[in-house]
Amino acid sequence: MRSVDQTLDVLELLARADRPVGVTEIARSLGLSPSGVHRLLATLRERGYAAQDPATGRYTRGLQCFSLAALAASRQTLRAVADDHLRALNQATGEAVHLTVYESGHVVYIDKLESHHETAPVSRVGEQAPAHCVATGRAIIAYLPLTEIEMLIERGLQHFTDSTIADRAALLVDLQATRTRGYALNRGSWRAAVGGVAAPIRDFSGMVQASVGCCLPLERLTDEATAGLAAQTIQTAAAISEELGFVVPGAPA
Repeated sequence: MRSVDQTLDVLELLARADRPVGVTEIARSLGLSPSGVHRLLATLRERGYAAQDPATGRYTRGLQCFSLAALAASRQTLRAVADDHLRALNQATGEAVHLTVYESGHVVYIDKLESHHETAPVSRVGEQAPAHCVATGRAIIAYLPLTEIEMLIERGLQHFTDSTIADRAALLVDLQATRTRGYALNRGSWRAAVGGVAAPIRDFSGMVQASVGCCLPLERLTDEATAGLAAQTIQTAAAISEELGFVVPGAPA
């Protein structure tokens, strides 16, 4: 834990510095040994959080710092843009509503509105779910490049219930169906008694960056309910996408 604290101290010093700084200066400012600072900087540089000027040997914050900041800012923007639309979907359906983004084979819940029903699935903001198992995940991975989908499959499709899509061919068929109808459907493939529908959210470039979905007990996810939830979820995703700058090809400017 001490080394973690020290690494963060060095990173924060670089982030605040208005000019490149040397190893000795960092060591003196933080009360650390120069050799220790050099080791910490080597790790930060390897991970992209620090950059070294080859001419002077001094260090500045690396591009990875800016990448993380941009990612955090984009998620905050997404949540802010989506907020009213999520509330409207939650009010119209009465079901739990999730806003998710994709990370390395999983979706992360970045916002959630609770179900209005007594019986409802349990989930929390910040939690993850395997992308191949949940509707919000398949609504995103359906639009990944095929190479990324194959990488996800190669890492292994973990099996959770009798309905889990853990086979390559079956997953590819499901993702094609998702693209065709415009929404993903989950019927107990992660938690046996839980299902959901979800639709992709696009940014100004047309890339799918997130998804919005309704999650509910399978007993309420009848064919009729699925059709209604799907239509409302697609409409919500389209409204969020529009606010993010996405223009449907062929639509009037």
